Amino acid sequence: SSIRKKKGSYRHILKYTGLFGVVQVLKMLMDIIRNKIAAVFLGPSGIGLLGIYSKAIGMVSDSSSFGISISSVKHISERQESGRCDELLTYIMTVRMFSLLAGLLGSLVFFILSPLFNKWADSSDVSTFSYSVLSPVILMMSVTGGEMSILKGTKQLTRVTKVSVYMALSMLLVFSPLFFFLKKDGVVLALLLSNLCILIVHLYYSTRDFPYRLSFSRSIFQSGYPLLKAGIWLMIAGLFGKGSEYLVYTIILNSGGESSVGLYNSGYIMAISYASIIFSALDADYYPRLSSSSELTYQNTTVNNQIEVCLLLVTPFLIFFAIAMPIIIPLLYSGKFVDAIPMSIGALLFMYFRSLGLPIGYLSLARGDTLMYMIAELIYDVMIAALVPY
Repeated sequence: SSIRKKKGSYRHILKYTGLFGVVQVLKMLMDIIRNKIAAVFLGPSGIGLLGIYSKAIGMVSDSSSFGISISSVKHISERQESGRCDELLTYIMTVRMFSLLAGLLGSLVFFILSPLFNKWADSSDVSTFSYSVLSPVILMMSVTGGEMSILKGTKQLTRVTKVSVYMALSMLLVFSPLFFFLKKDGVVLALLLSNLCILIVHLYYSTRDFPYRLSFSRSIFQSGYPLLKAGIWLMIAGLFGKGSEYLVYTIILNSGGESSVGLYNSGYIMAISYASIIFSALDADYYPRLSSSSELTYQNTTVNNQIEVCLLLVTPFLIFFAIAMPIIIPLLYSGKFVDAIPMSIGALLFMYFRSLGLPIGYLSLARGDTLMYMIAELIYDVMIAALVPY
């Protein structure tokens, strides 16, 4: 019986790793086309500008979201597994209300900090006005995160895959013409319109089974207190995570210019983002599945099986990338990005260790130990900020 369960677990992992892997490949192809267009029409400096804006947005978004998009998945999954429909609907309303409030708070914070971001990013192509215009993106991302947590928590994996594909398609359709016609001047508008399209896609799929309703009653606020309590540590972890990334980008920008940031960004995408197709099923399938039961034996078995599958899949993938990187980067970007090749090859080893650590990292979240998750993330982020720029 235990052997059959183990085989069934492996089949489940491989099934959804394969499903989300295929989706991720489709998404990656659209990202490749988008990055190629950005590389040709923006160049390394334009890619660097896009990266600077994106990291600033990500830092404020993660630090003001209270980790709602992560911590709510566990609670939604538990309520769905228990069949408590009324509690599930009430909790979804709670998630939506707090996601909206967190987004409004984040947008206000981003607007207020716009002059500071402009001062840190010492470049003629960025301005306080540009940062201010981007503040609604924080609200869009917060609402989007809440809707995605609903899809994941209720295990609507088919819709999650569709959303992932349409997200990439939306970005491609928005970025391409704006970069072609406006060049660097289209970066801010592209970020605004692409996030609006992504929000619309999420709402379209999440409201099919759970119509969008808000309530600001006392009971809704009270039911959200545990969500915020668990999310505070996730918020701190997000602040340090995105903050360390933004610090790395600004140090590189101030010491080497926008072109250096563009090279770093392209190398990071090749070594980390594209190789992450192996881990694409973790957030959508593995984490809700791990959170659905608090039984220690079940969780440990689930973690070990996931690590084993990740290692088996990622090893040949990294070998291929290490061999083909000198061909892939000039092909997907342009000859101006060849200086990113050594960094990309060197960073590939990180993905091997990531296949060991990432499934374990979700364990603390599944058990509700967000403090332990925050401590681990803090140690990692401090080391990244201290070592990467130098």
